Amino acid sequence: MYTIAGKEVTVERLTKEYDGKVELSCPVAASNPPAILFTFYRDGNELNDPEKYNLTIDKRHKKATLKIFNVNEDDLEEYRCEVNNGKAKNTMTIHLKETNPPSEPKVTLHKVKEHSITWKIENKEVSGAP
Repeated sequence: MYTIAGKEVTVERLTKEYDGKVELSCPVAASNPPAILFTFYRDGNELNDPEKYNLTIDKRHKKATLKIFNVNEDDLEEYRCEVNNGKAKNTMTIHLKETNPPSEPKVTLHKVKEHSITWKIENKEVSGAP
């Protein structure tokens, strides 16, 4: 028996300055016998394109890491890591999403007293609903 947990991974805005690479980690919390096979899938298909993906398995730390190169909007999807220990399989779902930086807050001096200064901080969140 072994356990892995799902998670969400975010990448910064996809811009020309972005280095174009992201790493998805698939850790195994416990496995008896030890995990022997890690496989990553996207849309039900095994990821095995060496130009786009690189899978590294660290048996000592019981995890696999999938590097995705030249990340673009098409890569912002759900990924599935399947772990097999020869007796059982388990999967972890990883959601790769783009983050938007927070908007810049507006800071104004509100009140000045002899031993204190009070600032007013406003932050307008801009939502980009799809």
